[in-house]
Amino acid sequence: MMKRKQQPPVLAEKLFYHLLPESERQALLGDYAELFQGLVDRRGRIVAGIWYRLQCFMALLSAMMDSMKWSGIMIKNYMRIALRNLSRNRLVSSINLLGLALGMACFMVILLWVQDEMSFDLFHTHADVLWRVAEVQSYSGNPTKVARTPAPLAPALVEEIPEVVNAMRMFPAPSLLVTHGEKRFYEDGVIFASPSILEMFTFPVLEGDGNNALRNVSSAVITREMAQKFFGDTDPLNKRLSLNNKYDFIVRAVMQNVPENSQLQFDIILPFEALVTIGPDIGIRWGNVLENWGINFIFTYIQTAEAADRTVIEEKIPDFIENHSGIEGTRLYLQPMKDIHLHSNLMADFEGNGDIVNVRIFTIIAFLILLTACINFMNLTAAQSGKRSKEVGMRKIAGANRIRIIRQFLSEYILLTLLAFFVAAALVTVFLPMLNHISGKSLTLGAMYTAGMLAGLILTIIFTGFLSGIYPAFILSAFRPVQAIRRSLSAGPKGRCFRRILVVFQLMISIALVISTLAIRRQLDFIQNSKLGFDREQVIWLRLSGDSNQHYDSLKSELTRNVHIRGVTAADQLPTQIIYSWNGANWPGKDPDAPGLMNAILVDFDFIETMGIQLADGRAFSDAVQSDRTDAFILNRKAVEIMGEEDPIGKTFSFIGRQGRIIGVVEDFQFETFYHDVKPLVLMHSEPRSDHYMIIRLGDGHIPRNVQIIKEAWKRQIPHYPFDCGFLDEHFDMQYRNEMRMGTLFDYFSILAFCIAFLGLFGLVTFEAERRTKEVGIRKVLGASAINVVSLLNRELLLLIITANIIAWPVAYFLMNRWLQNFAYRTRLSLSIFILSGLTALVIALLTVSYQTIKAATANPVEALRYE
Repeated sequence: MMKRKQQPPVLAEKLFYHLLPESERQALLGDYAELFQGLVDRRGRIVAGIWYRLQCFMALLSAMMDSMKWSGIMIKNYMRIALRNLSRNRLVSSINLLGLALGMACFMVILLWVQDEMSFDLFHTHADVLWRVAEVQSYSGNPTKVARTPAPLAPALVEEIPEVVNAMRMFPAPSLLVTHGEKRFYEDGVIFASPSILEMFTFPVLEGDGNNALRNVSSAVITREMAQKFFGDTDPLNKRLSLNNKYDFIVRAVMQNVPENSQLQFDIILPFEALVTIGPDIGIRWGNVLENWGINFIFTYIQTAEAADRTVIEEKIPDFIENHSGIEGTRLYLQPMKDIHLHSNLMADFEGNGDIVNVRIFTIIAFLILLTACINFMNLTAAQSGKRSKEVGMRKIAGANRIRIIRQFLSEYILLTLLAFFVAAALVTVFLPMLNHISGKSLTLGAMYTAGMLAGLILTIIFTGFLSGIYPAFILSAFRPVQAIRRSLSAGPKGRCFRRILVVFQLMISIALVISTLAIRRQLDFIQNSKLGFDREQVIWLRLSGDSNQHYDSLKSELTRNVHIRGVTAADQLPTQIIYSWNGANWPGKDPDAPGLMNAILVDFDFIETMGIQLADGRAFSDAVQSDRTDAFILNRKAVEIMGEEDPIGKTFSFIGRQGRIIGVVEDFQFETFYHDVKPLVLMHSEPRSDHYMIIRLGDGHIPRNVQIIKEAWKRQIPHYPFDCGFLDEHFDMQYRNEMRMGTLFDYFSILAFCIAFLGLFGLVTFEAERRTKEVGIRKVLGASAINVVSLLNRELLLLIITANIIAWPVAYFLMNRWLQNFAYRTRLSLSIFILSGLTALVIALLTVSYQTIKAATANPVEALRYE
C-alpha cells in the first residue's frame, strides 16, 4: 500500500516561499519538499518538521545578513551621492545645511524648555490625587480667583469629607533673619507647614526622622543646601537655628533640595502651629487665626483617596466656608497639583508660575521654525532638482523602478538631516547656557536622554528628512526617462510656482513672529511705563525683623533730617503687591448683596505722601490726630463704589474688628498685577511692627550715595540686624519676570526664524540668478541697464513679501489679540506694528539678495552668454 505524501509545515513553507529567489522558488520548494518527505519516511514527521523549520530559520538568517550587507552598501552609496551633491554646490548646500541645523537646534531647545515646564510636580508619588483648594471671591459681582484660604479649612475638610484622606496647611513667611553662631542671613525660603507635607509630597528626608520632625512646635526641617550653608560639614541634627534673634528652632531632619520643577519652593520648614507664637512677627496678628474663617492667608492642599471621584468632592466644597462661618461671596474649587504651575494665574499666588498659553505658543513656534527650516531645505532641493533630472533618467534606463528612486532620495535626505542634527546638537551644547540665563532655568542635555525625548528626536529626524526629500522623491521619480534626461535647469512653471508658495509661507511665519514680538514688547513696555497711581521710582524698602521695629522712630527721625531723603514711612505690605483680604467690611445701610470682602494694608503716617498717592477726597492720616491711630479708615474709589456712597467722608465703617470713620478717599492705584482689575482697598494706620516694611523715598538721582546714607544710619540705630534693602521698581518688575523672559525668548527665536527664512531666500536667489544668467546677458546686450536687471530680479521678491504680509497680518492679529486678553489692562494692536514688521521684512529681504542681484546685473554679458 502506497504511503500518503506528507506536506511540510504550512507557516514554514509560506515563509520559505518569500525568502527564496523568485527565479528558483518553485524548484527549490520542490527539492525541500522531497527531502522533507524522505525524512518523514526514515525518521518520522516530528524530526522532519524540526529539520524543515531549521532550514527555514537558516534561510531567514541568511536573508537578514544579506539584507544588512546590501543595506550597508546602499546607505554608503547614498551617503557618497549626498556628499558629492553637497560638494558640487558648496554655497547653496552650506546654506541649506546651516538653515536646517539652526531650525533643528531651535526645535530641540524649545522642546527642552517645554518639557521642563510640563514636568512640574510630576515627581510626587501621589501627584494624581493631590489638589490645592482655591477660592472664587466676588467683588461687587466680579469674581476673582484667589489662591489663599482660611486656616481652619484643611482640618475641617479631612474631618467632614470622607474622600479627603489628608490635608496640609502652608504659609510662606516673608524674609526672616536666620542665625546660627556668627552666620546670619535673611532667608526668603521659610515656610510654616503641617507635618503632613512630608507624607503627601515626595520630598525625601536624608537625615533624621521625617515622620515626627514637625510634630514638636520648636522643630525644623531644612534642605541639604541650608545644612551646608549654616553648618558646613558638621552634623546639623539637633543644632539650633534662631529666627529674628527671638525664636529658636531645633533641626530634626535634613531633606533633599527641593527640585526646580516643584511648585512649592522652600529651604526651611517650621511647624504650622508655631504661627500662634511667631505669627505677630510675620504679619499674622488678628486673634487666633488658626480658627478664623474670615482671614485668607494660607495655602491649603488635600490628598484624596485613589478611587475618589473629583466631581463628588467638588459638589461638597463650594459652599464650605459659608456653611461654617456664614460668610457669603466665597466659593471653593479644586486645582490639580500637576496643573498649578501652568494653569494658575490666581491672585495672591506664588511668584514664578508659568502659563500654559506660553507653552503652547512656544511649542507652535518650535514647529514653525522647524517647518521653516524644512521648507528651506525642500525649496532649495526643488530649485536644484533640474540638475538631478538626468541622474533620475539614467537610473530609470539602467532598470531602477520608481520605488527604488523614491527610497534613494528619502534615504539620502534623511542622512543629510542626520548630519544637520549633529550640527544642531553642537549648537545646542554651545548656546544652552545662554538659554538658561535668559529663562532662569537649569536645563541640561541630559534631559534629552529619556526614552520619550529620544523617540521624539528620532521621529523628528525621520519626519524632517521625509518632508525635505518629498519633492525630489515623488516628483522627479514620476518623470519618464526621456522627459527626465531632457529636463533643463529650470523645473518648469509648476516647479517655480511650488517654490513661490513655499517662500511665501516662510515669510509669512517670519513676519507673524515679528508682529508677535513687537506686540509683546509693547505690552511689557506698557506695564513698565504705566502710571500705577503712585510713584514707584526712587523708592527703597527694608524689612523690619524681630525687635528692629522698636528703633523705627529714631531711624525715621534721623533719615527725615537728611536733605537727600524725601520721605519715610512703613506698611505691612509693599504697595506693589497687597495680597491680604478679609471678609466682614460693614457700614450703615449696607446692601445685603454688597460684598464685605476687601483688601487691606496697614500703614504708618506719611504713607500716602511718601508714595505719591493722590487723595480724591478728605485727608491722609495725621500724627496730630489721636483718633487716626485706632479708628480711622481711608478707602480707595473702588471700595466707595461698592458702598454706594457719594460722600463717604465721616461715615461710620467697621473692618477686621476695628470700628471708626472714613477720613479720606484715594484714587484707585494698581496694587496687584495687570492681570487683575483694581480691587476695593482699605488703608488703616498701624504702628510699625516686626513684620512691616520701612519704605524710603530718595531725594535725587544719586542712588549709591543715598543708599549709603541709609545703610550707615541703619548700622547706627539697629547694629544687631544686617542691612538688606530692595528697590520698589525692581519688586514690581519681578512680578512680570516670566513675561520679560518670554519677551526675550521671543526676540531671539524671531531673529532665528528670520535668519533661517532669509538664508533660504539667499540660496534661492543665488540659484535663480544662476538659472537666468543667459537671460540677463541677452538683456544687457540689448541695452538693459544694471538698474533694470536688479529691478527685474527683485520684482518677484517684492510681490512675494506683499503676499506674505497679507496672510501674516490677520493671523498675527488673531493670536496676539487672544494673548492680550489675559491682561485686565493692556495696550492695543496698532497698525504701526504691522507696517513696521512688513517694512522690516522687505528691507532685510532686499539686503539679503542685493549681493547676488547686483553681481548678476553687473556681470560681463559675454561671460553670461557663454554660461552653461
